[in-house]
Amino acid sequence: MINTTSLFLAWRYLKPKGTFISWFIPLLAVLGPIVGVAVLIVVIAVMAGFSRDYREAMFRFQAHLELMMPDEKPIHDADKFIERLRALGFKAAPEANGPAFVQTRRRLAAKMIRGIDPAAEQQVSKLKENIIRGRYGIAEDEVLIGNFLAMDFNLLIGDKIIVHPTGALREWIKFDEDNEIVIEDPGKVYSPEELTVAGIYSIGMHLYDNEIIVTHIDKANEIFRSEWGDATVIKIWTDDPERVHEVRQTIGEDGGFGGLAAVTWMEKNAEFFRALAVEKNLQFFVLVFIVIVSSFSIAATLITIVIQKTREIGVLKALGATQRTILSVFLLQGAIVGLAGVGLGTAVGLLVVNYRGQLQELIEWAFNISVFPPELYMLTVIPAHISKGDIIVIDAISFVICVLGALIPAIYAVSLQPTRALQHDS
Repeated sequence: MINTTSLFLAWRYLKPKGTFISWFIPLLAVLGPIVGVAVLIVVIAVMAGFSRDYREAMFRFQAHLELMMPDEKPIHDADKFIERLRALGFKAAPEANGPAFVQTRRRLAAKMIRGIDPAAEQQVSKLKENIIRGRYGIAEDEVLIGNFLAMDFNLLIGDKIIVHPTGALREWIKFDEDNEIVIEDPGKVYSPEELTVAGIYSIGMHLYDNEIIVTHIDKANEIFRSEWGDATVIKIWTDDPERVHEVRQTIGEDGGFGGLAAVTWMEKNAEFFRALAVEKNLQFFVLVFIVIVSSFSIAATLITIVIQKTREIGVLKALGATQRTILSVFLLQGAIVGLAGVGLGTAVGLLVVNYRGQLQELIEWAFNISVFPPELYMLTVIPAHISKGDIIVIDAISFVICVLGALIPAIYAVSLQPTRALQHDS
């Protein structure tokens, strides 16, 4: 049982005496847990932030549930299904999407075209709230583009872009049995679509802000050579995205959506979220070893203290101090160092997470490097989400490891023989 005597001796042996070495040894012991805990908190917070920010950005542009044909064919007369969904109490909107080549005076690149009904789209996404320039309402010959695409193509409101539908190219160019290119009708031409930039949006995810061009659904059907009123998917918005499987079950039991397959947001992004979860757990496991290594510095520090205090330990034993008392003295030293290291490490980690944007700018300015390229990580800013549960787990595990680091020095101190300890020349 821990008593005040053990606590007094633990602090007395650990307290610096004024010399540089007496300050340096405890500082070295505390520094390890500080670094280990701070790194753990920063990394786990960033990984948790990835999952949260990706999900938030995704729901600004993606619905909770999508209905589509299993063979990826267009859904004919999509309004009929949308009216049925609304009768069931769900918010729904059509979308026609597909790849196309987008051209300006100096650039040509493959992008994704999304055709929407501007009025219905407001019920299934937050695209309107994320328009940063121009206007949301688009006519059939107008488009909305992301801010990264606008910067990449040097586009402003009112500029023109040319869209080359890939379907027309597939109709024009064929391959024969020998895999040679054959132009079926050299005199055949197709007319690309010229569209005007009406608005620029910023979702906060590079995948959306750079790769997707939004136009009116009627124009999208014209680009993709589909019939008027067709849709590639029907998007559904629910009150609770976590209960989307119940919504799918309700739609499946209705019987009015025969031939349509329902895909949830969880299924569409399952691999990504699964990879984030695995990476978070793996990094936590790996980074715990930093704290374990820091416990070696605690063990080395306390072994040094045991050697320095050998005569005093011998005096304590000669006066009747029990093995439990001696053991508790050095375990308490590990607890003191661990408590200081964990506390300061938590504070440092939270500060780094809080000022991560400023630190990113400083590092990029000082070393002229891109710390967080959005095209690689998909998000435009370094994400972070501090969970109280994660902090408690990190601090608890780190503290236990620090106390265990003091176990070997404590056992060594207990094993000292009083007669030999009193003869030790300190």
